[in-house]
Amino acid sequence: RDVDEEAGSTKEEGGVEEKDDDEYRFGYHDGNTYTLQGFRKMANEWKEAHFERTLKKTSEDDVEEEYWRIVSTPETRVEVEYGSELHTTQHGSGFPTHGNALNPLDSKTTSTYCRSGWNLNNLNECTLLRFVKEDIPGIISPWLYMGMCFSSFCWHNEDHFLYSINYLWEGEPKQWYGVSGDQADLFEA
Repeated sequence: RDVDEEAGSTKEEGGVEEKDDDEYRFGYHDGNTYTLQGFRKMANEWKEAHFERTLKKTSEDDVEEEYWRIVSTPETRVEVEYGSELHTTQHGSGFPTHGNALNPLDSKTTSTYCRSGWNLNNLNECTLLRFVKEDIPGIISPWLYMGMCFSSFCWHNEDHFLYSINYLWEGEPKQWYGVSGDQADLFEA
């Protein structure tokens, strides 16, 4: 289920607004609206309940093994939440910027991080994309994603076959899988 800022809701409890959805639907859908703290609380409680032990007693290997068990047994139903493609000009990126009132880090506009090439908001300033004068979300301005244990993003080629860069602000390790370009046809088969 997808966490979406625009989703309608019927009930609020513990930092989450819950949607009524008694019918199971496969794939990505509008879901609950969370605060960052509410999402973290929900994700941690879900993980502890799934593994039936505390977070500290669940290793990366435990998560990896369970993930592939779930993927390889399609009759197993596991529902997780994932906030995808949140526009950073609306929700903030975690990196300081110049002049975005939604970004609490903007009060420090003198920070060297505002101008850093490693700041994802500035990354295109050192590429040919600096000549694109229109905001193309996910290409010119970064997207923000919120994930929890077993959140997955579909295997895909990046938009326009451009490179991708990601930054994990907080939380548990994120596992990446990649396929080299010369193996793409074999992977797609």
